[in-house]
This record gives sequence, C-alpha cells and structure tokens, in this order.
Amino acid sequence: MEDYNFDDFMANYEQDALEIDLAIEHPLVYDILEKQKLKLLSADFDEVIDEVIEFCKKAVKTTKESLINSFSNKHYKVNYRNCNPPFLAQMKTYIEYGNLYKQATNKKNSDQLFEFDNVLENKKIKNHNQKMDYIDIILRGYSNENDRKFLNNYFIREYRKAEKEHYKFPEFFNGLVSGVNKLKDQYKTRFYERKRELYFMLDGAKNGTLKYGDLKDESLEQRHKETIKYCDSELSELSFENFPINLFLFTNNRYIGFLNFSEVEFIGNEIAQAFKELELEFIGNEIAKGLKDLEKPQQSEAIDSTVEEMIFRNKFDNVTEIKVIEYFTKNLVEKRYLTKETLAEYLKQAFELKTPPKQKFSFENLPTQARIRKVFYNYFSITAGKPSGRKLEYVKLLGEYFNGFSTDKINTNFSK
Repeated sequence: MEDYNFDDFMANYEQDALEIDLAIEHPLVYDILEKQKLKLLSADFDEVIDEVIEFCKKAVKTTKESLINSFSNKHYKVNYRNCNPPFLAQMKTYIEYGNLYKQATNKKNSDQLFEFDNVLENKKIKNHNQKMDYIDIILRGYSNENDRKFLNNYFIREYRKAEKEHYKFPEFFNGLVSGVNKLKDQYKTRFYERKRELYFMLDGAKNGTLKYGDLKDESLEQRHKETIKYCDSELSELSFENFPINLFLFTNNRYIGFLNFSEVEFIGNEIAQAFKELELEFIGNEIAKGLKDLEKPQQSEAIDSTVEEMIFRNKFDNVTEIKVIEYFTKNLVEKRYLTKETLAEYLKQAFELKTPPKQKFSFENLPTQARIRKVFYNYFSITAGKPSGRKLEYVKLLGEYFNGFSTDKINTNFSK
C-alpha cells in the first residue's frame, strides 16, 4: 500500500461519498450548501455569482484540507462499524461545492440565463426583461378563472402581444421561466429554513443538549423523546406544499390569496405546453436564420439549414438541442468524422430514444480513438457541466453507439 496516494483515496471512495445524504449526516452543512445553490439559481448579476464562486472556492479548499488530513492519518482504515466514516461526508461536500463552482463559472460566462438563448442573434436582441413584469403576467393569467382553464393559450396570446413589441421567442419564455423559478424559490427558502430548524432540534434532542423552558411533570429524557418523535414526524411529511405564498404580501397588495407549490408547477407545465405549441413555428422561422447569422465563414458548410433535419428531443440531459447539434457538428461533422445524416440519426437514437441501435454507427476517416474520446469527454465535462454521478451514462454515448469503442475501456481513461 506504499503507492496508495491521495488521488487513489479519492477515486476509491468517490462513489460511496456520492451516496451520502448530507441532509441527514450534516444538516447544517447541507443547509448552507442549499442556500448557495438557491443564491446561484436566482442570481441575475455577476456580483452575486462572484459571491457564490468565492464561497465555493473557500469551501473546496477547506474540505480538501480535511480530506488530506483524513488520508494522512489513514482514517480509511478505521472500522466505524454501524456508521459512515466521517471523511465520506467531507468528500461529498467537496464534490458538491466543486460542482457548484463549475455551475457558477459557467453561468457567469453565459451570454443569457435561459437555455434557448444560443439560437438567436444575441447581439441584436434588446434586453426587455427589466421592463416586462413576467410574474405579473403569470399571476394575472392564473387569477382569471377563464384564462386559468386555458392557461397555455393565455401564454400564447401574451407572447403574440410581446412579439409586436419586438420581444423574441426565447427571450419571452426565458422571462416566464425565470418568473416561475422566482416563485419556486419562495417555497424552497422557507422549506429549507424549517428543515434546518427541525434537524437542529432533532440533533439537540438526540445528544441531550436541547434545553426546555418548563418541563412541568415530565423528565428531560421524556421531553427529548417527544421532540424526536415530533421532528421525525414533521420531517417525513415536510414538503413545499406546507409553505403557500401569501400573494398579498409577495406582490405588495396587487393580488390576494395564497398560491400553493402544486399550482406553480401547473403554471410551469402550461408554459412548457405553450412553448411546445410555438416551437415548430419558432424552428421554422428563426433557427436556420439565427444559426447562419452566428456562423463564422468557415462553419457555413457544416451548420446551415440542414440543422432542421437534426431536430430531436433531448431527453438525455439538460443541454439544449441546438447546443448539442452545434457541438457535435463542429467536432465531428466539420472534422469529417461523421456525415450530417449519420449525426442526425445518432442524436435521435442516443438523446431522444436513449436506446443503442441494433447496428452501431461508424466513424469515417477515424483518427486516433483518443481524439474521438476527447470530443465526448469535453461534451460531458464542459458542455453538459459534468453532472454528478452520471459519468458512465456519458461514456455509453460513445461506447454503446459506435463501432470500435468499448464502454469498459472508455470508462477507465475517459479524461485522457
């Protein structure tokens, strides 16, 4: 074991660490992490994103130092019997903050917040979002009984109005989605605050440090048992539905009543339905033109109107369809490793159907396997943001779909 180093230690225990539930193991650490995630989610300015980035840097540095200490003291050799080794929670925290740091830096480097943005003339679109009150649009439609029955049609009508004011398709729906996310943040903030309170009480009751003002005729041990039972019961039933939004307070007296989380989810689904109904029109009128305007001269052969032939539904990850097309066109079609027709078939099979074909695809003019492997690794690590715990799924995008590549072999040297 003399050659066993820190990198080996991290690699050996990474999967175990990913299975750790920080909400149970370290609720306070979990709460702080979730607040940073929410802060990034709702961040509209670089200053706020920078704060998250700096916080993540410090967290990564601190947890790495703790992990190095655990490794140096060989804590991994200790038998912890019926509990998880403490270094696993440290490793999970290290991984989570590392991923959050990448998300924050990616968000800062993005030209737009919403995933539909890259297909249009970003430099030519004026930013109307500060003038348009998207939450008001959402609540106005939902509070009207007739519009609520046909909410997706209401959002389509609102888009038509906005279009006359020169709002672009992704820009308008970006605003609606941001509005829904801001509403959801209200539930999440209160949910995690209550969850933190309950875990704090639960920990205090379990370790005997929780104090009470008046025990009456009960013993301290009995009160602790009652507290544990109460906290366990509430935690098992706790959900976003427990924290409805008071619209009168939230909108500064413009609307009255309470809005449940399930209602916001319904609104989100209706927005998605409206988007889908308009999407074909958008694709026909905007995508080909937008891509051509964004192209550099040398890209014109690879990304042109034939992009319409590659339209598919990305059910594999959260990258937009256009980004997927652009990435693989640039790295596979322009390099003449795949034809446009083969790429279109592959994207449909791998990203929408998510089922390997009976007969695998083949690369043309195949360079070294390492070069192709790097294309797929960069998609995983950069374009997709290296989603936690999903490395093998991205390895299979190459290994299960193309001749000459083995998933097992790729998995051992994916990043090399």
